[in-house]
Formats: sequence, C-alpha cells, structure tokens
Amino acid sequence: RRPEAPTPPRPAEWECVFTADSMFVSNVPHAPSTRRPLKWSWVVDSACEAADDAATRVVVGPYPPLKVSRREDWSWVLENQFVRITNPPSTALLL
Repeated sequence: RRPEAPTPPRPAEWECVFTADSMFVSNVPHAPSTRRPLKWSWVVDSACEAADDAATRVVVGPYPPLKVSRREDWSWVLENQFVRITNPPSTALLL
C-alpha cells in the first residue's frame, strides 16, 4: 500500500505574506508563491484615477493587478479576476 499524500491546508489555514522587502509568499496549494517568493509592488491604475473607487493596486509577479479595498470591519481585500485575498478582522492593520 502506498502512503497517502499529505492533505493540503484548509483555506482558513492558508497564509499570504507581503514582506517589507517587497516579496510575496504563500502556502496556498499549487500557487507559484509556494515554490518561490514573488516580487510585489504598489501601482496606480490610470484607468481608475478618475473613478470614485481606489486607484491603488498591488502587482504580484507577472499576474494581473490586485484591487485594494477595505471592508466595513476595516479588514483588507485584495482581488482580481483570479484570486481574492482577505485578512480576518482581528488582524486588520491600520495603515
């Protein structure tokens, strides 16, 4: 009998980290950032500058920009058409 493959962590245990030295790492199964750190940076999306919503985006590696927003509980949401990254309200940072 072959040993069973380890069970990947559940979504509540997944972690994404944006480091102060502009690297992004995660433990999300099959994500490129589990194999190697990816460079991240802030960008201003000129297409959104005139809009009422935030024009600031975060770019991670070669992937589409993540829109940055806040929820009513002041936790963060970063999302694009492929991914949604959030933090629990108890860990919300005030920047």
